[in-house]
Amino acid sequence: MTQYFINKDFHPSFEDGTIPKLLYICNVDSTHTSLPRAMHMHHDVLEIIFIKEGSGGHLIGDRHYKTIKGDILIYNSGVLHDEYGNPDTNMSVFCCGITNLKLSGFPKNHLVSKDSSYVLRSGEYATNIESLLEMMYSQISGKNQVQKKHVVICFVPLLRSFCKFHRRTSYYQNQRNHY
Repeated sequence: MTQYFINKDFHPSFEDGTIPKLLYICNVDSTHTSLPRAMHMHHDVLEIIFIKEGSGGHLIGDRHYKTIKGDILIYNSGVLHDEYGNPDTNMSVFCCGITNLKLSGFPKNHLVSKDSSYVLRSGEYATNIESLLEMMYSQISGKNQVQKKHVVICFVPLLRSFCKFHRRTSYYQNQRNHY
């Protein structure tokens, strides 16, 4: 038997003990990602996109990104963004809307700094992230209110994972394929 223990010195990353709130989660298939969208921003919501399949183009702030399967896109609150899938690649995504996020050293509802890349590669963690998002989506879409409360159990580790990816992928920030 292998047993793992939680670090006694664990301190949450969230400032002032605030707990982020998941507002929504969407499972968007290729029929919707290929449709044109208007550039927009959210004033009090951080959005996180995970590309499950395909590829596309994304405008985040003043930067254009070519995105591929496994990429994590971060739309900080107040940042203009637009997404457009390539109809030939059948892009599908999970999208999460989050509020009440306060990380030390960042404005409210920001996961990355404005100088960082808004697109991160999930690499070897892609399958785990997709499984966790799928589980969250199935719990939220269910009718059982108790199940919906369990999404928080999945959500906080997922959010912390995105923070880790950001730190681990700093080499990627300036090498991302802009066009």
